[in-house]
Order: sequence, then structure tokens, then C-alpha cells
Amino acid sequence: MLRSTQILIGIGLLAMGSGLLAEEMIRPRGQAAYEAELKALNAKYGPQAKVSQLREDTQGDEVAISASESDPDPAPAPAQEVTAIRVTLLPVGERQFMLAEQVYDGAALELQLAQMQVRQPLDSVILLSSEERKIGIPHLLELARLGRELNVPALYQDGDALKAIAGR
Repeated sequence: MLRSTQILIGIGLLAMGSGLLAEEMIRPRGQAAYEAELKALNAKYGPQAKVSQLREDTQGDEVAISASESDPDPAPAPAQEVTAIRVTLLPVGERQFMLAEQVYDGAALELQLAQMQVRQPLDSVILLSSEERKIGIPHLLELARLGRELNVPALYQDGDALKAIAGR
């Protein structure tokens, strides 16, 4: 059973991994901006790209906005400026995923991400691979299902490129 503290720790780890400070906010992106960033990442990381560089750049390089220090009580942000989280997963075994040092099967991961989505919208779900963690077809099928069920873009790493996957 997942605890709320695990969820908060997972969200905290994602926020720490993105390099955001507590007084900063990020703006959500539209579909056009999302596709432009995906093209830029694919252009920037050619066949010589290092996986660690790719991971760093995909863990939250949104445009940061510093909170105003002159206004001690700023007005609440409009609904379209709510912070969105980009979730990065690693494949484990044949059908499991790792999120924030926790291993989940598909159903448990969907529940975890749905609970995260209630608190803060999800920008996208990205499945990264490495030499010791290969992406299999069951991972791709589950990733497509997660993207469809959570209504977020689902991406996976194919070599040095990120590719979108959609489930019907």
C-alpha cells in the first residue's frame, strides 16, 4: 500500500532532480512547444549522445519564473500557469518500472501517477533505458496504456532519440 509520505518524497525527488527552487514556478507547455522541444532534443543529441546528458535535460528544463520579492502576497497564479511534472521512469525486469527508487508494476504505477496528477498536473511520462536496463515490448505496451489512461504524452528512449508512443 502506498503512503502519502512516499508520494510526497517522490514529488520532492522529482522537483529536486529538476533543479527548481521552492520560490520558482514553471510554465506548462502547449503541444506545439512540446513538439518543438522534442525536435530540439533529437537534433541536439545525435548518435554520439550520452544517456546521462539526455536524462539531465529531460528532467525538467522548463522555463523558470522567479517569484516577486517586492510583492509579499502575490496573487494566485491562473489555472494555465500551474506547475507540471515531467515523470522519468526506468524499466525493471520484464514488466516493472522504477520511479524515485521505488519499483512498481503497471497497475501500481498508474495509481501512483494518478495520485501525483491530483496534486500537480503531469507534463509527460518518459521511459529511459541504459545498458543494464533495456526497454522491452511489455514496457512499451504498458507505457502506451499509462499515457492513454492518464491523458499525458508518453515517450521512450530509442538509442539517443526520444520517441512518442500512443495507445489506442
